Amino acid sequence: MTTTPDAPAQHIPPVFADKAAQPFANKAAQPVPPQRPANVAHTAVEDIFGIVAGIFVTGFALFLLRSTGAVTGGIAGLSLAMEYWTGVSVTILIVVLNIPFFIIAWWQKGRQFTVRTLLAVLGIAAMTHLMGSVITLESINPVFGALTGNLLAGLGMLMLFRHNASLGGVSITGLVIQDKTGFKAGYTQLMFDACVVAISFVSVAPLMVLLSICGAGLLNLVIVLNHRPDRYIGY
Repeated sequence: MTTTPDAPAQHIPPVFADKAAQPFANKAAQPVPPQRPANVAHTAVEDIFGIVAGIFVTGFALFLLRSTGAVTGGIAGLSLAMEYWTGVSVTILIVVLNIPFFIIAWWQKGRQFTVRTLLAVLGIAAMTHLMGSVITLESINPVFGALTGNLLAGLGMLMLFRHNASLGGVSITGLVIQDKTGFKAGYTQLMFDACVVAISFVSVAPLMVLLSICGAGLLNLVIVLNHRPDRYIGY
């Protein structure tokens, strides 16, 4: 009986061996994409605290703008401009001018959003009036007042947005458009703000109008960069 000798082992040069193993190595080295956590709704306590904090921050922002003689965007800014022009208190105007937008909010955003927004607007009107009673500013640098006031207004709006509320007015329209089309709410706000600033030329000094333009841009920058549905909704 004869035996067949074993076939000699095939020798693969190291260079080709490395190339042959490379696809498997690359496949094994590919990182696994992280799993995005499911959206978790805020609790009632978180919503209440967030909305109250948003009211306080926005109320203080309007107080700074009012003390400086500047305006901001949205219905709040329009209310300030009309107060300078007519003498009617901003605390009244901000509620009255928002009435048509509450109807839009009920129709497009639902009862919860509308009720929270109504409470936020009433709270901001009361807070703006209260600030004048507890804080006295003898002087304030107009640049600081206009820019800081608008920055705080943007932060306050952002806090309200993340707890399913708003300042009313065009912010409601902006959120509806964003939900329907993806067009960012900050851009809608910016276009309306440009109209408000143009109207303010009637009752506001040119320097304050210029500062208000810069401030409105800062406010909307806060909204555009931070209110991102693809990153965070919060409710």
